[in-house]
Amino acid sequence: MDGGATATISSKRQITLPAAMARELGIGPGDKLVVCLEEGCIVLRPRPRGLVEYVGGSAGGLYGQTREEIDAYIDWVRQGDPPEAPESGGSSETS
Repeated sequence: MDGGATATISSKRQITLPAAMARELGIGPGDKLVVCLEEGCIVLRPRPRGLVEYVGGSAGGLYGQTREEIDAYIDWVRQGDPPEAPESGGSSETS
């Protein structure tokens, strides 16, 4: 990321985005931005046009890290058969 530009916060806590940056992102008057706080920095991102674009990729690893883990999770949801836990060296099963 380059050194950036300077913006001044108004009494209404508004800023004016540098025109070149707004053009590069394809944003203009009336467009919405997503505002996030990341590691002590305010980050502005163009708001995606649709929900899929907005949340896409946000659940990575939620259902497993490998194809086999994801398939086991899907089988569990479909059949009610819980996936086997990874081997951890000892067995806690009782007969």
